[in-house]
Amino acid sequence: MGTDDKRTASVILMDFFNMLPLRELTNVSSTLTEIRNSLNDVIPNTNPIASFLCKVKQLQLVFMKISIVLRKQMKSILLEGLEASLEISNSLLCIFTLCLCLLELSALRNCDRSDLESEDIWTTIQMLNSSILPKLCEKIKQQKTNLPSLLSWSYCMLEFSYYACTEWIYSQGCKPSLSFDIHNSVVLDEIILDHPTVPVIMRHVLYAQIRNKPYLTPPTSRTLLDLMFSSAVSSNAGILNSCKCQKTYGSYDCSLEFDEPPVQPIKVERKINPVLTDSLHELPSDFQDNLQTGSFETILLNLSALKQLWTSDLQDSLLEPLVFTLRQSPFILKRLRSCLVNNQKPDETNVQFYEQIYTILLQLWFQAATNRILLKNFPQSYIWLCGFTCPMYEVMSINGFHNAVLWTGRFLTAYENLFRISIVNSAHWYLQMITDAVIAVIDRSGKVHLPMKIDTTTACWNSST
Repeated sequence: MGTDDKRTASVILMDFFNMLPLRELTNVSSTLTEIRNSLNDVIPNTNPIASFLCKVKQLQLVFMKISIVLRKQMKSILLEGLEASLEISNSLLCIFTLCLCLLELSALRNCDRSDLESEDIWTTIQMLNSSILPKLCEKIKQQKTNLPSLLSWSYCMLEFSYYACTEWIYSQGCKPSLSFDIHNSVVLDEIILDHPTVPVIMRHVLYAQIRNKPYLTPPTSRTLLDLMFSSAVSSNAGILNSCKCQKTYGSYDCSLEFDEPPVQPIKVERKINPVLTDSLHELPSDFQDNLQTGSFETILLNLSALKQLWTSDLQDSLLEPLVFTLRQSPFILKRLRSCLVNNQKPDETNVQFYEQIYTILLQLWFQAATNRILLKNFPQSYIWLCGFTCPMYEVMSINGFHNAVLWTGRFLTAYENLFRISIVNSAHWYLQMITDAVIAVIDRSGKVHLPMKIDTTTACWNSST
């Protein structure tokens, strides 16, 4: 590449600003400018961090909503910025590092397309390994100070963030390459961790990460990421005295996963009062626990109660339980599928639970779409729709199959009417649900007559009259 093709770090930063959503451009650019003005090459020991963390939270709220397509484009700009700023400005290097790490750690990842997410992360890691991280190592070793520095912070933050990304890839079971290995994918020079310019909190966290040990537990007012990001403006070595070491590893400590908790072991079944009564006025007090850990019968009763109440005048008070239920959809359906798949001959009772719960969940999603809840209260809802793809239509009864396909069509039509052209940004699950239903209808059409017809232009199945 000729010298005329090389751009300055400031020009690259302006290009990054221009890629931001227009309504966020002014806010993000002013926030990053304020952060840059507060940075020092040598990190002070006791700077206040509250204002800095407030700005980081503002950036996080913007970056978490960026789609994978735009994220890829922004990351290529940020990687170019890292290269360009290495030799000229530690503060600009810190800004590019901050944005890149926030993009990765805050992203609402599309679990329906883990393959694309994994490939994107893997491509970024290879670019970091090939040039940026080795150059950073050499620069750190050449520093003429023994005090914590922005240069070392940038290196440690990149290492932590992308090691966390490899943990996410591993948890998804979607390796982007045969050479992928969770421990060796990100090149780490452990000698650097003992360098005096590395902020002490970063050193402790990175050692815990690479040795697979529990992270420090920060004071209740802070999170682990708060401590790591704020180490760019204050080494805060004394804060370690107020941190606690965990005895066991908790799943909520994963720095990358901002998702619902995994399904816990099923509770021992106990007798409960039926929640469906003629005088039902509110949900059970343990509604959320029931959806996560209750038996299939309990889940069905609670979902039916929510559906019954939603048709009344209690919709405002039920908004939070409804959104929680929508988020739980893939986990509930995954449990049901596991019980059906693990048996050579599916249990008839579990089949009934599966088709009823599948249909009720679709009805709740339909209500959320028609009431515009998916637009106003549940951003990027398509991420939680993966549980409805590849359903087990083959085990359903005729009536169960008819209801499932009917409500699939109604929901898809309501979703399309709500989001219209933007639906192409998450078309995988949408097309998959259409394909699943059409193939299932064709497979069954030769065996029995189904009281439905298919409108191929809108992907809506309407009940025949």
